[in-house]
Amino acid sequence: MKMMKKMIAVLIIACTMLSLTACQDTTWAYDYNGKKIPSGLYIAFTMDAYSQAMYHKDIKSDIKNLMKQTLDKKPAKQWIIDSAKATADRYVAIDNQFEVLGLKLTESDQKMIKKSTDDKWEQVGKYYEPNGVSKETMNLVSINQQKESVIFEKYYGKGGIEEVSNANLLIHFKENFASVNMLKIPLETGDKLTDEQKTNNKTLKAKADEYAKLINEQGKSYNEVQDAFIHYKAGSKHNPNAKDDVILKDEDTKQYIKKDSKVPSEKVVKAVFNDLKPDGKAVVIPDEDAYYVAIRYDVTKDPSQFDKMRESILFDVKGEDFKKLVDKWKEPLKPTANNASINRYDPKKIKLK
Repeated sequence: MKMMKKMIAVLIIACTMLSLTACQDTTWAYDYNGKKIPSGLYIAFTMDAYSQAMYHKDIKSDIKNLMKQTLDKKPAKQWIIDSAKATADRYVAIDNQFEVLGLKLTESDQKMIKKSTDDKWEQVGKYYEPNGVSKETMNLVSINQQKESVIFEKYYGKGGIEEVSNANLLIHFKENFASVNMLKIPLETGDKLTDEQKTNNKTLKAKADEYAKLINEQGKSYNEVQDAFIHYKAGSKHNPNAKDDVILKDEDTKQYIKKDSKVPSEKVVKAVFNDLKPDGKAVVIPDEDAYYVAIRYDVTKDPSQFDKMRESILFDVKGEDFKKLVDKWKEPLKPTANNASINRYDPKKIKLK
């Protein structure tokens, strides 16, 4: 009889524990005074944090298991959980401020949200869905991101709370962006080059000088010399009148680089800003693995491009100030954590393959 009572007691305890486990609500991760972060959204934040962790500055290449890494003096797992929580805080702070400012999403905003969701889902849906993130959840992320853009514009855009004038943006554009066309002529590289490779590099240097001369002295366009180099590399004769040669206009191939950019390299970017005048003249810039035939143009002579880039320029000017504002909006947030969800959706369980 005693044995039977013990068995019944054990069964009751086991059933009770099973019942408690089954009753735990894991549909949400954080509760911000009634605003809950659904578990799918939390998983998305965790996955984003996981991806960031993989490229963290503290990553040691000899440690293959990410969970055994230490990031910012924290175990990787805790770093990811904390980062996901910070993203949740930001998400709610943006949502709250959108309501405080009495803003609404326009039809144009809705179209941008749909496009953003569709694009992201096409690119990464195959990674998110197996981990429990639906396209509907991805849409929540897109909505929040669009709200953030609307808030940013409300503060710093035309007629905004702290409007930045076009005149100031134009000054920033001129000082921090360069409009260029750059033909890359790759070199043979390595510690031990053969005589043939060294000779080939000298020939390529001569070609770069030749192309710069054609532009500066004979009035050839950038795209004409680029086409000539394509034919040279292919071992075919350049014929600018050939039907298969579509020579683009130089304004159609311009690219804009920032002063603090490191692409194509820090050395080349410095040369563009320090050595090239925005006068349309070609200059040969030497780099470690290539010569660049570069032309810099006056950005102020292309108002249509300024209009296209206005939003990016504005963010470049005010991005740091906006970050401080968001941090301020996050300060009063004191969410309740649902540990059942946080434990259930452990970063260790994330699969990105």
